[in-house]
Amino acid sequence: MSQANFSLVLNAEARYAAQQMEQELNIPFIELARVFQADKISTQYRLLGQAIGAELCDKEYYEQTMALIDDFREKHKGLCFAVGEFSNCDPIEMALALIRYGFKVAEIFGTVGERNFGFVKKIAQLSPETKIYSNLSPTMLFYEPDERVNVYIGKDCAYYHPDIAGADFNDEIQPFGYAGVKKLFCDLENALDWKGAEDK
Repeated sequence: MSQANFSLVLNAEARYAAQQMEQELNIPFIELARVFQADKISTQYRLLGQAIGAELCDKEYYEQTMALIDDFREKHKGLCFAVGEFSNCDPIEMALALIRYGFKVAEIFGTVGERNFGFVKKIAQLSPETKIYSNLSPTMLFYEPDERVNVYIGKDCAYYHPDIAGADFNDEIQPFGYAGVKKLFCDLENALDWKGAEDK
C-alpha cells in the first residue's frame, strides 16, 4: 500500500482514512462522488483521467445508460417518485437526476446539508412543487402521503407508501457510476413488473 501513487475514495465515509494516508504516507487522494446524473458521472471520469494522465473514454457507457433510461421512461409514462435516504444514494441528488431525466418527483425524505444544498437550489428551479421531508422531524407524525406518488426509491419510502411499487436500492454492495444508474433502473423495472403482476 505504501507504494501507491494515490488513493481513490468512492465513499465519503472513507475520506478520513484517505486524509490520514496523505498526512502519514504522503499518498494523495482523489475523491469521486456517487452521483446518478449521467453527465456528472462523465465529467468525473474525465477529470479522473486528467488527474492520472490518461484518457478515459466513456462514450459507449454513457450512451448505453441514456438508452436504458429513455426506454424505461417510454415504457413507464406518468411515474411520480418519492425518494428516500435509506438507500445507496444522496436522495436529493437522486431526485435531481430523476427530474433532469424527465420524471416527476413529489417527495424527498432526507437531510439537507452543505454538500447537497446546491442540488436543492436546482430542484427548486426545475420542480418547485417537490417537497423535502426529514425522517427525524416530530412533524412527520402528521405526514400525509402525496397521492401522486406511484413509485419509490429507498427503504424508508416503503413505510410511507406501503401499497406502491418501489426499489429499496439498499444492497450491501454499493453501486457506482454508470453501473449504479443501470442497476437503479433495472431494480425499478423489476419492481414495477412484479407489482403489475401482483395486481392482475
